Amino acid sequence: MQKHKLFTNYYNFFLIKLFFVLFIFSLSFGEQGLLIERIKSNYSGNKSFSAKFDLNIFWKVREKEEKKQGRIIIAPKDKFRVEVGNVLWMSNGITLWEYDKNISQVKITNFSSGKEVILPSQLINKYFAKYHFNILEQTKDAVILEWKRDSLLCEEDLTYIKIIANPQTAIVLKVFTQDKKGNQTTYTFKDIKFDINIPASEFSFVIPKGVRILDNR
Repeated sequence: MQKHKLFTNYYNFFLIKLFFVLFIFSLSFGEQGLLIERIKSNYSGNKSFSAKFDLNIFWKVREKEEKKQGRIIIAPKDKFRVEVGNVLWMSNGITLWEYDKNISQVKITNFSSGKEVILPSQLINKYFAKYHFNILEQTKDAVILEWKRDSLLCEEDLTYIKIIANPQTAIVLKVFTQDKKGNQTTYTFKDIKFDINIPASEFSFVIPKGVRILDNR
């Protein structure tokens, strides 16, 4: 059986890291505990969530900056829809579609809990107790959280994460990450909504006419 070839460079760089930074809140801060628990609750994967975002990527080796806009929708039971420029990833919890308008191609795979696919819920379980953030600054309108890789021998790809959240709503507003190659990404979220009614059509892909279909189910 052919293994999933889901994780292209772009997929690895964007989609996995986006889920990663939204779901890794394992924080322990005495008096700040209530705020942290509220943030963790918002991004636990048990709530429906949608947002638009601006994505800024700085590629260190090429000294090139790339800007994109996108949208993310997440629902319980591993349903999600992520759009970045002309690329779309969508899952209804059973089937996964990866559609690239640039090359008129759609890739279809079975969406399972197998080793070849990392589910949003698995990311939550995997990273929930792993990263500990420090509070850099807190005001009435914003709290800035920071994580730094503490060893050059650490196998983690990321070396630095900074998260800006609203302390009143416990909603993440901006995420900055840097990896060990010096590449930097900044996600700025807007039009953020929780506990919304998301129609099933958002997670059901209709294949456009004339596109190349790679059906690996």
